[in-house]
Amino acid sequence: MNQQASMRFHVGDIVVYGFHGVGRVTANDGRTADRAMLELEFESGLRISLPIARARESLRPLSNRRELAEVEQTLRADSIPDERQWSQRFRATREKLAAGQAAGLAEIVRDSIHRERRRGAHASQAERELYLKARRLLVVEISASLGIDQLDADEWITEQVGEATVPPLGQPAP
Repeated sequence: MNQQASMRFHVGDIVVYGFHGVGRVTANDGRTADRAMLELEFESGLRISLPIARARESLRPLSNRRELAEVEQTLRADSIPDERQWSQRFRATREKLAAGQAAGLAEIVRDSIHRERRRGAHASQAERELYLKARRLLVVEISASLGIDQLDADEWITEQVGEATVPPLGQPAP
């Protein structure tokens, strides 16, 4: 049995839900297991209800120190140029984003930054939006996992990728 299938949910727990990111359990109605519902609230104000069975499939705990070390390694690694067509690369990126795994988000961030460096041009608007979403989700998770401010978490990502000399995606060079 995997870690997610055995998760128990309590009001106040912090969990990660794929594309939506870090959320807090606000209610667990406690009905019978086959009908129990879990309510989550996200920083954005979004509130959702999930059946417990779906929650066990879709939610995961915040990244631990080992997983954050993997994020750090991923951000620091060189990326291999992805020569697939834009539509294939976009679909693969969306799938990683939807999965919401911290290492996958780190790959999106790293690869987007490296792709822009290699090309010397800005990404398409759609790719830029995926990059920004992935970076935001990663910032929020790092912040929650380490108990640090989100600005500090974003700065930590910048340091790992070594992007200090490169403007953020979509921003003009100085």
